[in-house]
Amino acid sequence: MFGKPSEQSNGLNKSATTIQGTGIRSYLGPDLTIVGDLESHGLIQVEGIVQGDVHARQVIVGAKAKVTGNIVADDVTVGGEVDGSVRGLNVTLLSGSRVDGEMHHNSLSIEHGAHFEGHSRRPQDTSELAPKIDKARRA
Repeated sequence: MFGKPSEQSNGLNKSATTIQGTGIRSYLGPDLTIVGDLESHGLIQVEGIVQGDVHARQVIVGAKAKVTGNIVADDVTVGGEVDGSVRGLNVTLLSGSRVDGEMHHNSLSIEHGAHFEGHSRRPQDTSELAPKIDKARRA
């Protein structure tokens, strides 16, 4: 369940090998539903359902995944559904993805076939895009 995902799932795994040198990687499988907020100093790859906010250095929402809540990360890649705001330095919406909510970004890439309903904003101060990860929890 929390192990290394297979390379066949959706093609998103290849970009998730090492995140900013931390090596921290959390995988939430397709059979998993989380009710509550998630926080990580590395990567969170969601393939199931999250009902809550997700804060990490990198967040990947898989093709069949759904996040109902806000996502804040340095890098956000959405292949599935997000119902809430997305805040990140680099945001990518893959073909077949769906985002309903606001997006705050420095760099935004939307592939053909992605659906985005809401407002997009590029703030002047990129520090407001950084995830607020509780340093006291860091081991």
